[in-house]
Amino acid sequence: MGIGCFVRRMLPPVAGSVALAAALRASCGLAVAPSPHVAAAVERLQIYHVLEFPQCVRELDRQLQSARAEVAFWTDRVANYRPLNRFGRYSASYGVEQRDRLLLLEAQQHLQRLEDESMLLWQRRQLHVAELMRAIVAAQQGAASPVD
Repeated sequence: MGIGCFVRRMLPPVAGSVALAAALRASCGLAVAPSPHVAAAVERLQIYHVLEFPQCVRELDRQLQSARAEVAFWTDRVANYRPLNRFGRYSASYGVEQRDRLLLLEAQQHLQRLEDESMLLWQRRQLHVAELMRAIVAAQQGAASPVD
């Protein structure tokens, strides 16, 4: 079994590097005691998995919630101009309506950028975890080979 086996079966956060290292050894078929390099790589993986990534997700969720509320606000505000649209450009509120339409478009684009960032965050997570797993496996294989 290779790196992908552990990444696909990512365990929930484990309360200790030793337990995570044991799970790694069991999933990848390595029976080597953890070296300092392995422990450091496992600790980086655990810190990312338990602290950094959830913090990024929470912050992005807050921004998405705010952007969705902003889009809803501007959509409602633009919809409220409909009764005044009978006069077209000659309406007293034409300039304000056009400004609000531009602000709605800006809010929609901001929301789209945040949704794209959310998708990229999950893709970067997969790449980051795979990179750390490669470092762990490389450190374990380096520890398993005899030093000349």
